Amino acid sequence: MAIIGAALGFPVSINMTEITPIASPDILDVEDLAALLRLHPTTIRAHAAQGLIPGRQIGNRGRFKRTTIEAWLSENDKAA
Repeated sequence: MAIIGAALGFPVSINMTEITPIASPDILDVEDLAALLRLHPTTIRAHAAQGLIPGRQIGNRGRFKRTTIEAWLSENDKAA
């Protein structure tokens, strides 16, 4: 079984007979968020460092709560 990530736009599990989506993770890393927002990971890191994207630094890795990102996107949609 193999896992394919951002190339398809969402994670999937593949075996020789079927392709099934994997449940969306509750906590996203920079690459997950970049794929979700269709931005480059460097852009995500820069915006997070400036406080423009809500998230946390855990060690040297950025982490983002999916529900917080969804609420942030909805809030920004209303402001636009």
